[in-house]
Order: sequence, then structure tokens, then C-alpha cells
Amino acid sequence: MTHYCRRSWTAAVVALALLLTVRAEASSDPADVVRALYTHFTAGDVRAASALWTAEEAPAFVRTRARSMRQRCRRLERLDVKAVSSTPDTAVYETAATWSTWSGWPGAAERVEQAHSRITLRREGETWRIRAWDSREAELVERMTAAANAADRARLLAAAPELHTTALVAALVARAATLSSQSRYDVAQELSIAAVDIAARLADPAAYSIALTQRAWAARVARPRQLDLALTLGSEAIAIGEALHDPDVFGRAHIRHARTMEDARTLRNMDPVIPVIELADYIEDAGLVAHAATHVARFLDSQGEHREAFVYAETAGKYAEESGEATARIGAALNLGSAYAYTGDTDLALRYFGKAAEIAEEANFANALSGALGVSASILAERNPREGLVFMNRAIARMEPIPAARRGLADMLQRRFLINMHLHHPDEAERDYRRSLELSPPDSVSKADLALFDAEIKFARQDYAGALALSRSAMGTANTRDARFAQALSLRCLGETEEATRLMEDIVAEINASQSSISDPDRKVFLGDKRSDAHRTLLNLFAEQGQTVRALEVAEQMKARTLRQSLLQGPSTEEPLTGAELARERSLNRRVVQLTTAVLAAQGTDADAARVQLADARADLADFRQRLFVTRPALRAQHFDNHPLTDVPAALGGVTVVEYLVDDEKTFVFVSTPLPDGTRQIRMEVLPISEPDLRLAVERFTTAVEARSRRAAEFGDALYQRILAPIAPWLAEAKAICFIPHDQLWRVPFQALGPRDGPLLVDLVPVFYAPSIAVLAAATERPSMHDTAHPALLALANPMVSTRTATLYHAINRDASLGPIPETETEVRAIARLYGKEHSRVFVGDEAREAVVKSEAAKYDILHIAAHGVIDEAAPMFSSLVLSSSGGGADDGLLEAREIVTMKLGTDLAVLSACETGRANSSFNGAGVIGLSWALLAAGCRTTVVSQWKAQSTATAALMIEFHRQLVHGASKPAALRNAQLALRRDPQYAHPFYWAPFVVLGAP
Repeated sequence: MTHYCRRSWTAAVVALALLLTVRAEASSDPADVVRALYTHFTAGDVRAASALWTAEEAPAFVRTRARSMRQRCRRLERLDVKAVSSTPDTAVYETAATWSTWSGWPGAAERVEQAHSRITLRREGETWRIRAWDSREAELVERMTAAANAADRARLLAAAPELHTTALVAALVARAATLSSQSRYDVAQELSIAAVDIAARLADPAAYSIALTQRAWAARVARPRQLDLALTLGSEAIAIGEALHDPDVFGRAHIRHARTMEDARTLRNMDPVIPVIELADYIEDAGLVAHAATHVARFLDSQGEHREAFVYAETAGKYAEESGEATARIGAALNLGSAYAYTGDTDLALRYFGKAAEIAEEANFANALSGALGVSASILAERNPREGLVFMNRAIARMEPIPAARRGLADMLQRRFLINMHLHHPDEAERDYRRSLELSPPDSVSKADLALFDAEIKFARQDYAGALALSRSAMGTANTRDARFAQALSLRCLGETEEATRLMEDIVAEINASQSSISDPDRKVFLGDKRSDAHRTLLNLFAEQGQTVRALEVAEQMKARTLRQSLLQGPSTEEPLTGAELARERSLNRRVVQLTTAVLAAQGTDADAARVQLADARADLADFRQRLFVTRPALRAQHFDNHPLTDVPAALGGVTVVEYLVDDEKTFVFVSTPLPDGTRQIRMEVLPISEPDLRLAVERFTTAVEARSRRAAEFGDALYQRILAPIAPWLAEAKAICFIPHDQLWRVPFQALGPRDGPLLVDLVPVFYAPSIAVLAAATERPSMHDTAHPALLALANPMVSTRTATLYHAINRDASLGPIPETETEVRAIARLYGKEHSRVFVGDEAREAVVKSEAAKYDILHIAAHGVIDEAAPMFSSLVLSSSGGGADDGLLEAREIVTMKLGTDLAVLSACETGRANSSFNGAGVIGLSWALLAAGCRTTVVSQWKAQSTATAALMIEFHRQLVHGASKPAALRNAQLALRRDPQYAHPFYWAPFVVLGAP
């Protein structure tokens, strides 16, 4: 007898490298080779078993068989080998094997398994080598699946009683699961019932539990669903698995039953599933761990615990790849795609949805394929039309051969129509539109939609009168906003700018009002208010008419006004709502989140049902908010801010404000300069630099600065000439300049710009930044919460990063370094001496904890944190400062932006003296997110100082000490930073802008 117990399958890794040299056990007798195969396989010696195979087949053997040899103990009890056929070069043998198996989990019961195989060998010289090892039970199941009807399947099964083994139960269960994913529900149910019957006759409790689990799953996905039956069978399977103490049987039953409970709305927590992940070291089937982690991640997402969900999604991906199981890999990929889509990381979201689509297509899982492609297309098409078109072409090509995707294909063709119209490809667009009509029932497209599609085509071909007539004919339908937008575009081209402007103003007002009721204000802080093409069109209309102030108002509407509301009212407040209203709002929001997750994860008719439910849930939430807005004037004031957008506070009378708005083909810049009588003059310049050209110019300059390149001055001059030189005469008398960047301009340190042979802006005037004029005004007018003549300082530096914190951190930021930064301790102690012992408190090392910031920051005027902090540009809500952890509760050492926005800060100034704390993000419709500083502003801080790139620690320490010294002596924040930068710049060692230019003042000066 051969025995294997808890041998790591990783031994398989070396097998490939040694495959060509380890051939000693190959034999001149093919029967001996077959026996050796079973001996080595049962012993877990994949290396020796691989040496018996032909060179081209051995790698496949290693990959597939090693996955089934992770943790279980095996003992070969009996092996019968019978020759079936033989030629001089080939031989075929049939085997009947019996082995005992048991889990390494303490207390697990032993189990006897049986399997029949067909092994094909090929002669190589004087020896025989294995070419194929096929399961006879699996072959029988394949024939049954291909049979024409249930009667034929029953005859095939009855004709092979010798194959009614535990291996046949496993093959029936596996094939039934695959058929369920392929929407072949009837056949899947037949195979599941057959598996239960055979397992019962074998009197094998483990096989019976596995079969019951699959039978319950088939009942769950049946049409119509049989959830009561599924719950009953699942409970029975769990009881058997627990009695056997077999982790694989136990795990499979719990995972499937939890999913059924979720559908039945009886699942309250993840208690049934978490133990499966905890038993990962004992579970043989890695796919089970992947499914369990996927389920937990999806549940956590539905509860708003998105970072924790991401960690479980990563775990699911790891075990799914190890298992090689298609359903596990698809589920893990979809889950990661969903997680990244939530955080706004469209690149990684598309990567994982694409991966899910590839696996689904290979496995012929049509439902998973269409779902993954549909979500991918939606994400990418909205983000970038050209990229969206490429992806849409691929998506349509994949959906073409799928009969069930006819309706989805028509929808994709219409979406590609819109992309092509945006890209000025009217002929291709019209072909897609006409074909989509052929694929759809004639009454599925309204006359208004037909008119608007035709209007789009006529507009693209410059038939503006025809487009106007068609768009007017669509008025009075449910699609009136689109119809009015099409009218406005046509009227503008026909020279009817007054009517075009009126229509566009109405559309923009509706969009602004509807967006003011978005239910996640904290997320809006980072993603900004998504503004439509209507805003850009209206901005251009006002610019063409010379209405500078009105154009600036629209530009301000396109910036992050949510921050202004946060500064005026503090962090998200719900006081106007009663307890019952709060509970209802939270319940509705939670249901929207849950159903959104379900739509992303579901397949086939499940996904269709989830989409219907999601539409209902969104309508319920919209109805609830609309009722509140109608009946509660105070709530409307809270959610919608009617403050004049272009008003600069009188307290900023000496400040010149420069605001940019980047459009596709041009860049607008508005300059608000103070006049002697206290009023302001607003001027506008349209810069002839397109978004792609601006992106390139910014990339060249910022890359050169961060690389400490000598070409920084050259590229800085080039950028200066494009974006500052045209307005330089308007800045000549400025005492201080507040820049309001947009899009890629958030990456630019304006203080380091200037003509190549002339002074830089830092040499001339203090510079600071704001997200918008409205936010600048709110930050400036926000009163301090501390009534003291001496500002109080709270400083944290060089935190001791725990293993748990580092693990969580690297789950998202894999390449980031978390090494000690001892210079920061010297930095904060020197700064504390400037404020005086009685007015400062310093925490360093292990004491620099996340909990300290949460509990103490609101008590101080100045918060100074010198710690690691890397900004996630695609998911700004998950940007974090890495601090020490107390190891309990929510204190994981990662002070995330989403946590900061919930803090009630009355801080006058927050300084983030850390690596990359101000890394700009421009991927969310030009919202201009600049890292954790936005979170601090939203939490009530008036001003932040952050770095735009990874700063050098020694230079930073010198800069920070001098900055605080200047503040203590009465300088404004922009002036204090400028003086500190100039002092550092005068040192030849730090003259390059890399050292002195990264830090910026954001908010009130």
C-alpha cells in the first residue's frame, strides 16, 4: 500500500524543470508504467509521476493533477490493470482503483473512493510513456450530456453499472454545475438527481452530501426557482458534512447553502461561509475557498465595507487561479472588477471584467460572458469614446454568435452608434443603427427615439434644419431632454444662439438639480459632480457671445461644489431628518448597493431580474428624496447650494483668482482681479491648446521635475508660454494668486513656472490653490472653532507600521515602501518648539496612531502629520495615511480619506508632510481631486498643505520647519510657504524645483 498525507502540491513546480532528466522509472512493460503512475500519484510524488509521461503531455498532467493533491491523505488499497488494445507503438489499459482518503483536518473521517480510468501509452525507443489518462466515469457523463433526451441518458447510465462509483458521483456533480452555468437547467437537474441516487446506493455519506449540495443548487437555479426545496436539501447536506468532519464536503455545502439563503432573503451575515476560508489549509479543492471568499467580498460590498471586501476579493482571485476551475475564476474576476468599478479604478475594473469574459467564453458560459462584456463596455465607453469603440467592436464580435444575446447585441449596436457619432463617423453609425432595428422588434423603439437617431445622423451630415425638425418632432415624449439638447445643437449651428442658449440653460438647470440629490455626498467630495456635455455646450455658447461672467458660472458648476457644502455645514449631516426618515433612507441606499452588486455578480435571467429590482430600488430612493425635497425646505437648502458661484469674499481683496477649464479642443482661463473700489474685473481668454496637447505638455514638465532633470526649465518655459504668458499682463499687479486648476493642470506646480531666462512665479508672488471659487469662499468664511490667541499644534511622525497594517496597505498598494522615516521625528519636534511646549503635543513611533488623529485632531488649530501616504489616483476615497495601529476595532493604521470626511474638524490648518499626499487625479470628469487634502477640507479644515509628488525627506524637513517659523511670525499660509521655498531654493543643493516645489497650499489663505 502507498500512503500520502499532507504533501504540498508545490512539489509540482520543480517537475517541469526536471522533466527532461528524470526518466529512470520508464519501463519496457507498459503495465508496469501504469502501476508506477498510480503508486507515485497516490504518494503525492508529482515529479516522479510526471517522468512517466510523454514530454508534450507531462506539463498538462502537472498542472491538472497537482491541483488535486493539496492537503488530503491517500492510501492506495487496490489497483486492477487490464490491457484493452496494443500495437507496436501504442497500448491502452483500463484500470479500476480503490483508495482510502481523509482530510488532514483533525478528526476527519476516512473515506473509500473508487474510479475507473483509460490510460493510453506510446512507445519511445525501448520504453513506454503515458500519453493520456482519462476517466471512464467522466466519459460516461459526457455521453449522457450529449444524449438527445432523458430516456437515452437513463439507458446510458443503466448500461454501465460497473461505473456507478464515487468518481461517477463527482463527474455528474461537476457536469451539472457546468450545465447550470450554461443555462441548461433541465439536463443539470437530471444529472444532479442521478448523482444523489447513485451516492445513496453506494452508502457513501461524503458522496451523498456532495450530490445533495448539487441537487439543491440545481433547484435554486431552476426556472421557476425551487428555493424551499434547495434550502431543505442544503440543510441536509450541511448536517452530513459536519458529522463527517470533512472540510471539502462541509465547505461545499455551506457555500451553496449560503447563496440559496441570500436568494431567499434569509442570510443575515457571513457566519456560514467564513469557516470555509479559515479551513483553507485543510481544504483540497482550492475552488471552494475562492467561492467562499468571493461570497464574503460581495456581502461586504453590499454593507459598504469596501476595503475589507477588496481584501477578500484578492483572496478569491488567488485560490481561483490555484484551482483552475472556471466558475471560481469567473466569480473572482467579476468580484474584483466590481470592487474596482466601485472605487473608480476603471483600468483594473476593465481588466477583471475582461478576464471574466475570456474565461466565460472559453467555458461557454453565455450568461457570464454577456454580463462581463456589457459592464465593460459601459465603463469604457463613458470614460473614453475611442477606447470604448475598440472595446465595443470586440464585445459585439463576441456576442454575435450567441443566440440568447440578440437583444443585448441590438443594445450594443445602438451604443456603438452613439460612440461613432461622437467620433464623427456617421456612415458607420448609421449602419449600426439600421442593423439594431433589424434585431429588435419594430415596436421596441419609440418614434421619438427613431427621430432622435435620425436627427443625430442629419446633424453629423450638417443638415441642421433637418436635424432640428426631427428633434422637434420628438418633443412631448419621455425623452424630451435629449430632444431639447439635439434642438439646441442644431439651433446653435443655424445661428439661433439665443434660443439655443435658453434651451441649454434649462437642461443644465435640470441636471444641476437632479445631481444635487445624489445620495453619497462623501463620495461626491472625491469624484466631483459629474457634469454633462450640456455644461460644456453652454459654456461655449456664453463664450461665443462674450458673456464672460455667465461662462465662469458654468465653469464653476463643473467643479466640486460638494466641498463648499461640506465646509459650510461640516461633514455629512443628517440632523434635518427624523429617526424614521434616516432609517428609511439608509435602508433604501443599502438596497440600491446590494442590488447593484447583485447585477454585477448575477448571470442570465438572474441578472435580468436583478436589473429590474435595481431599477425599482433606484426609483424608490428617488421617490423618497423627491418627497423630502418637496415637503422639507430646510433639506433642499442643505442639499443644493444657491450661493453666487463667482463671488470672491471681500477678505480676499488682494488676491487674484485664476480659474481654468479644459475642453476637448481649447482651454478656457478666467482671471478675477480686484479693483480699487472693492469690486472685481472678470476677464476670459480662450487658449488654443487642446486637452491632448495640454496633457503632453504637463507630462513633460512634471516628469522632468520629478526626475530632477535639467530639462525641467525648458519644459517649464514651454508650459508657461501656453497657459500663463497669455494672461501675464493681468497678473502683473497681483499680491497673491489663487489658481483653480482643472483636469491635468492639477498636476502642475504653478509656482515653478516662468520664462526660461526670467523669474519663476515663486520669485514674484505667493501662490495657493482651491478646487473652485465657491470652495475658496466657503473655506475663507468658515470661522475657526477655537477661541485662542495661541494656535495649538498636534503633530505625528514616523509611525511604527504594524504587520496587519502593512498587509492591508499592500493589498492595494503593492509597490509602496513603508520604511521608517526618522527625519520626521526631528522635524515635528523642531516645529513643536516653535509653538511652545504648552501649545503643542507630539506623537512619534508607536504612539503616532490612527486613533490619536480621530480622537484628538478636532481639539487643535494645526494638525501636522509626517508619515507615509500614497494617493490612489483612480480610487481617491481609499487614499490613506499610514499610521501606527492600536490593533483593535476600526483602528487598522490606515487613515483613509473616506474616514477623514466623517470627522468633525475645526482645524485651521492641516499639513501632510508625507510622500505623495497631494497626488492629483483628473480621471473623474475633471473634478480635480488632489488627494487627502480634499477629505480634510470636507471634514471642516480651512486649509491644507500637501505634496504633489514624492518629496525628499531631508529637504522636506527643512522646508516644513521654516514654513511653521514663518507662520508663527505672522505670515499668511501662502506667504509662509513661499518664503520657505525661496529659502530652500537659495541652497545650491536644493535649487532644483524637485526639492522645494512639491508642496502647495490648498484652501483659505
